[in-house]
Amino acid sequence: MDQEELTALVVGLLATKREDDWWDFKQEHQHDKAELVHDIICMANNMECRDAYIIIGIDEEKECSIHEGILILFLVWRIKRCK
Repeated sequence: MDQEELTALVVGLLATKREDDWWDFKQEHQHDKAELVHDIICMANNMECRDAYIIIGIDEEKECSIHEGILILFLVWRIKRCK
């Protein structure tokens, strides 16, 4: 997946204004390693059996809008499924 495809995917996920089994919005990067590992494991074990994404910089409390003060558009962690 190239940058253009990833951007289109993230924009599409933002348009849903919700989270699901294979994508998760975070306002900020987690500083607690245990929470980060928990989120990665949850995404890796999604029911869709597909690659999953943790998208940082999105305020899920404000209708999944881009968080104020975030200078980069998206920081995306891709959790690749092993087949």
